[in-house]
Amino acid sequence: MTSVVICGIVGFLVSWGLIPVILERARRSGGGSRDKCFHQGGQTPIPRFGGVAIASSFLVVVSDTQAPTLATCPSNVVVVAPLGSCSTNVSYAVPVATDNCPGTPLVACVPASGTAFSVGTNVVTCRALDGNGNLGQCSFTITVLDTQGPVLAGCPSNMVVGTSGGTCSSNVSFAVPTVLDNCAGAVVTCQPASGSAFNRGTNPVVCTAVDIGGNSVQCSFLVTVADQESPQLVCPGSTSVATASGACFSNVVYLVPAAVDNCGGSLA
Repeated sequence: MTSVVICGIVGFLVSWGLIPVILERARRSGGGSRDKCFHQGGQTPIPRFGGVAIASSFLVVVSDTQAPTLATCPSNVVVVAPLGSCSTNVSYAVPVATDNCPGTPLVACVPASGTAFSVGTNVVTCRALDGNGNLGQCSFTITVLDTQGPVLAGCPSNMVVGTSGGTCSSNVSFAVPTVLDNCAGAVVTCQPASGSAFNRGTNPVVCTAVDIGGNSVQCSFLVTVADQESPQLVCPGSTSVATASGACFSNVVYLVPAAVDNCGGSLA
């Protein structure tokens, strides 16, 4: 086979270069072309030249290796999840497939049009299959946005606690608020965290809930740590002195008691 060119839509023109001498002589005496148009899956009779049938033959196989083409593949889609839901049903136009060979290729998309798509970016792949097993495909995305903010339930009330014995702070535990959201996966964090050591004074606590769509909400409360411990005095020990000479009294010098407090500082 010395050359192959397109012949019609699915046929091919095939020329063969080396032929038996008897074929060449027959062509000179009777004439006849050695170019034939072969169609996919078809058969072509043995050429006859000048009434002489050629005894030898060969097989020409025409294979379709061209994948079908998907026209008008949908553009990327962005939608918003309805109130109270974490998904939405999205319909789209299934693309039309064309092919070089007769017949309409089968087209299927996954996930199918009308499917419930979850919040996030979802890839849809459409594939077209022709009668000869060639596969063409295209893809696009359906993005579902979550615009609904979470809700924090059970935010703690303001709290007042005393310092722990001998310290100027107190470890305070509290119930972390519960988050309610249209989508699962929302996370709650509080700063400072429950169980942290809170110093004497008023300490604000902020709890934040963030959902999978990046929406957030906060609540806050106060933890007040009161110093309810009295300072401690270290008094000098008892002492005995004699009266001053010729007097009924004595000037006595003693150490001022030392004051100790759980929160430190200067004590008068």
